[in-house]
Amino acid sequence: MKVSRKNSPRYPIGTSMGYGPDNTRATKLVAAVFNRPGQEEPDALRRWFVDTGDARNEPAIAAEVAAFFKQYGVKKTAVSDRITGCPHEEGVDYPMGRPCPHCPFWASIDRFTHEPIVLPAPTRSPEEILAEFVNGKRETASGSSGERRRS
Repeated sequence: MKVSRKNSPRYPIGTSMGYGPDNTRATKLVAAVFNRPGQEEPDALRRWFVDTGDARNEPAIAAEVAAFFKQYGVKKTAVSDRITGCPHEEGVDYPMGRPCPHCPFWASIDRFTHEPIVLPAPTRSPEEILAEFVNGKRETASGSSGERRRS
């Protein structure tokens, strides 16, 4: 994300990020306004969608983003320099913790770095894991039993 840094940050700050089915085209653009440092949730949020083209390059959307920021008195802006993942929302458009069924490109790509996600190699077979549960024992990373003992 590129942040204008002429002076120390002044609030409100407006952010803009593009989302798409892959890392080449944004079909969704999201603008948000933050009024205080350290906020996790924005004070205002707006979304724009396109079926064709790239939302980041649409003059009408750019004008609406500018008007949205003006409406909330935005003093500084931060704009993502890349597409930041899938336009679908986890927990809304598909189940939490699962890859988006509509955007397979992002299933193995980190949405911020665009680097491949390397999953750790399994250390135990499914059979070994099931045997642990059947026997009522759970091994910790250090190898000690996770069972509780009564005194």
